[in-house]
Amino acid sequence: MSKNNANTETKRPITADDLLTLQGISDPQVSPDGARVAFVRTATDTEKNTYRGEIWAAPADGSRPARKFTGGKWNDNEPRWSPDGAQIAFVSDRQDEQAQVFLIPADGGEASALTRLEPGGIRGLRWSPDGAKIAFLYRATPHAYTKKATEERKAKGLSAPPRVHTRLGYRLDGFGYFDDSYWQVYVADALTGEARALTGGEFSCGDICWSPDGQTLAFLSDRRLDGDASGTSETQIWTVPVSGGDIAALPSPPGDKGGPRTDARWPTSATRTRRTSGGRTTTASSCCPPRAAPRRAT
Repeated sequence: MSKNNANTETKRPITADDLLTLQGISDPQVSPDGARVAFVRTATDTEKNTYRGEIWAAPADGSRPARKFTGGKWNDNEPRWSPDGAQIAFVSDRQDEQAQVFLIPADGGEASALTRLEPGGIRGLRWSPDGAKIAFLYRATPHAYTKKATEERKAKGLSAPPRVHTRLGYRLDGFGYFDDSYWQVYVADALTGEARALTGGEFSCGDICWSPDGQTLAFLSDRRLDGDASGTSETQIWTVPVSGGDIAALPSPPGDKGGPRTDARWPTSATRTRRTSGGRTTTASSCCPPRAAPRRAT
């Protein structure tokens, strides 16, 4: 038998079961000293019909194999190094299947829950420059649809309450129903875990960014009342004091934006997405608070 024939016979069509064995690597994060990289390994939990994430770490120079940092029958994601490299913050649902912010020593050890929030989603972790606080986005689960309320209804033989939608954008594939609950900017003390909301209202926020002095947070939000009905996204850059207070909009060009970043002088820049008839292009614009006009950087 020729070599080519042998190779042909060992091949077979891909099946649905093969897809369940695929693993994904995502969200690489380099340690402050540049020596290590933390990342997320995702695999399928066929028994629970869901995905499970684990935090792994590897030497940045590739001198040793990557090793598993966290694991278990839960979902760990968003590893973020503390500014001094001593800890890694991450999001996990390992306690009562409820997402919380956890901390684990960078050299290994037991993870401990930092936050004690009500049922909901957490994403977008950002350490403050001095490592004293962690900002993140939090979306509360409406009480009627929490795990506890659902189990209580099931035990009593009751049906789920009707859903009332007030906006055209009421659900998202892979996420579910929004239920008029929105992503808000939160900040937690990195020692006590005390967390508080810095934003509110019927608008979602995204892409948090710290000012260099740690006194202000910038974020993106489309806060138009008819934003979902317009068919376009018009996110703006907003700032809010970490101590609490009113939010303020920064001058920025029209259009969708993403990825705000700052430098030592605290101008905030963001990537602006411009859609054309021939496809989609992006340009970067830099904006300086509080009243300076934005300038195009690329």
